[in-house]
Amino acid sequence: MSRARLLSLVFLPLLLGCGSTSASDALTPITGITVRAETLTAGRGCGRGPTQVFKYAVVVFGRNPNDTAKLDALVTSGIYDCFTDAQFVNVPSSAGSFDYSLQVFAYSEAAFGKAGEANVKAAAQNPTTLPQTNPTLTTTCTAQELDQVQTLAVCDAPATGTAGVGLPSQPASVDLSVSSFATATGGTVVCDASYTMVRYRADANGTPGTTTDVRCNATVSISPAVAPASYSIAVALLRADGTVVGQTTCGADTSPGLTSSATCQPIH
Repeated sequence: MSRARLLSLVFLPLLLGCGSTSASDALTPITGITVRAETLTAGRGCGRGPTQVFKYAVVVFGRNPNDTAKLDALVTSGIYDCFTDAQFVNVPSSAGSFDYSLQVFAYSEAAFGKAGEANVKAAAQNPTTLPQTNPTLTTTCTAQELDQVQTLAVCDAPATGTAGVGLPSQPASVDLSVSSFATATGGTVVCDASYTMVRYRADANGTPGTTTDVRCNATVSISPAVAPASYSIAVALLRADGTVVGQTTCGADTSPGLTSSATCQPIH
């Protein structure tokens, strides 16, 4: 094969692959505002764990027509999965201004389930009620919409509960009923009939708690509890003479403003 023939075979696909770029092929710039999901998930993760972000709501506020010094007029809102950026396209001006304040309410799976998706969606349309949905984390952002630019919102570091939107964060608590426990054989041991005291230690996110003895006719309440957190509670059932009837481990996931009921493994 001649050298000229070989070169023509090499360059033919390149020539066939080339083409002119018309104006219709160009992407139209997007005008809008974006809140990066990683603003919330960085260092926490996106998922179903008690300390992870599961879903989040974003509310966009614009200038109040009656007092343009205030950024408190609801413009738009939305709810997003933890792996999705919040995007608002062509956000309308508010009192002639394209400056916005945003509030972000993030939820663990447990907190979102407790609040209910329908309630969170309704609250996002009436933002004064959003703090009542007991978010796990909150933050405030600012953004200015520019023509043909997808502006990234600038957000403060997320804070626990509603502290990130300037409201007191409600405490979390864990309740543990110690009046009876299931056994591995399918039976039940009952307070006073089988044991009189309960010794427990509640560890939050792996940090050991204090060992405490209580009468078995009480409900153990850990309040205020660390939140968001995963609690592991070691429990020993004691007779009046101090001998051990059995042991178990109980668990609960916490979120600000919520009371979680601990669930226990069978006594062994």
